[in-house]
Amino acid sequence: MSGIGLSNVIPIMFSSAGKLSTATGLPPSRGLALTMCIAYVGLLAGPLAIGPLAELIGLKPALTMLAFSVFAIGCGWVVLSYRSGGVPWEISRARVA
Repeated sequence: MSGIGLSNVIPIMFSSAGKLSTATGLPPSRGLALTMCIAYVGLLAGPLAIGPLAELIGLKPALTMLAFSVFAIGCGWVVLSYRSGGVPWEISRARVA
């Protein structure tokens, strides 16, 4: 099921990784490798985090908490992107004085 849900996100994620790495001076291959590493960790860690939580409080509340967490992360991304002038990779770029 995760393949069906992520099939439209993966190409965008690859493209963003290449653009982000080029904008920060890294080779695109390194940015893509880092992106895939984070994606695999999330794919493996997600069920490990949700399973015990669902066993503790129930499946519906656990998945509701997950939905709210994803929503909060999305809102934070929008706010940070707006504060950086609409350039998402400026969020994490270190400022050198």
